[in-house]
Amino acid sequence: ENAGGLRGLKYGVTKDYLMGVRFYDVEGNLVIGGGKTVKQATGFNLPGLMVSSEGLLGVMVEFILRVIPKPESSKSLMVVYSDIIRACETVSEIIASRIFPATMEILDSFTIKAVREAVKSEFPAGADALLLIEIDGHPGVVNEEFDRILKICNSFNGVVRVANSESERDDVWEARRMALSSLARLRPTVILEDATVPRSKVPAMMKAIQEISARHDITIGTFGHAGDGNLHPTIITDKRDRDEMRRVKRGIDEIFHAALKLDGTLTGEHGIGFLKAGYLEGEVGAGTVNFMKKLKQGVDSKNILNPHKMNL
Repeated sequence: ENAGGLRGLKYGVTKDYLMGVRFYDVEGNLVIGGGKTVKQATGFNLPGLMVSSEGLLGVMVEFILRVIPKPESSKSLMVVYSDIIRACETVSEIIASRIFPATMEILDSFTIKAVREAVKSEFPAGADALLLIEIDGHPGVVNEEFDRILKICNSFNGVVRVANSESERDDVWEARRMALSSLARLRPTVILEDATVPRSKVPAMMKAIQEISARHDITIGTFGHAGDGNLHPTIITDKRDRDEMRRVKRGIDEIFHAALKLDGTLTGEHGIGFLKAGYLEGEVGAGTVNFMKKLKQGVDSKNILNPHKMNL
C-alpha cells in the first residue's frame, strides 16, 4: 500500500521516499529495483510498481529509503468552527493561496465529542468542526505563512488557538491520533474508509457524507487529512444488526460513488484489498483491470501471492 499520514500534505507518501527495493518473485528469484542514487533510469521503475502492489507480485525483503532533516521551526494551531463546510472551504482557500502546511487535519462534531469522552483533550465542546494545522520550516517562512493562514481562517469565521508550548502541541496531536480509537469504542463494529477527492472538492465531499448519513440513518464520524483531500468517513455500527448493515452497505456504495463523481478515488492510502475489489473497475475501467490481471498472471501464474486480492 502507498501509505500516507498526517504529514503527507507537505512531505508526500511512501512512494516519495522509496528509492530501492529487493524482493523475491514466486519462483524464489531475487529481484532488485532502484538503488541509492537520486537518479536511476535502469529498466522498469520497480520500486514504484511494488509500492502499491499489495503483496501480489513478490515477497519484499529490503527497502532503500530517502530520509530528510527535521525542520528548524514549527507552529501548531487549532481552528474552531461552528460550520464544518466553512472549515472545508478554509482548506481549499489555503491550498489555492499556495500555502502548504506540514499538516492540515479536520474533525467533525461527532468525532470531537468521541475524543473528548475518551481522553483528556483540549478539543472544545460544541464545535461543529476543528482544523488542526502545523506549519514548519525556516522560522521566517513559518511566521509569514502563519500570518497568511490566520487571515484566511478569520475570513471563514474560524477561531484560532495557537499552541504556546511543546506540551500543548503534543497534546493536540495526540488527541487527533486518538480519533479512530475513540470512535471505535462507541459500538461493536467500525468501518473506516478513505475516499479521496481533489482539495477544491473537499467541501462538496463533506456535504455528501453528511447527506448519506442522514439518508440511510447511519452514524458517520468524519476526520482525516483534509489538506490532501483524504477524508476518513468512519461508520459506527453493529454487524449483528442485519437491517442496519444493509443500510451501511448502501451508504458505503454512495460514499464511493460521490468520491468518483467529484473526480476522486476510492482509496487515498489504504489500498483496494478484498473489500473494495468490486469497485475497482468503476474507477479505473475494464482495460486497466485486465492489464493488472495480465501482469499478475505473468509473474504468478499459480496465484500463490495474496490470492484473489483486488479480484486479480
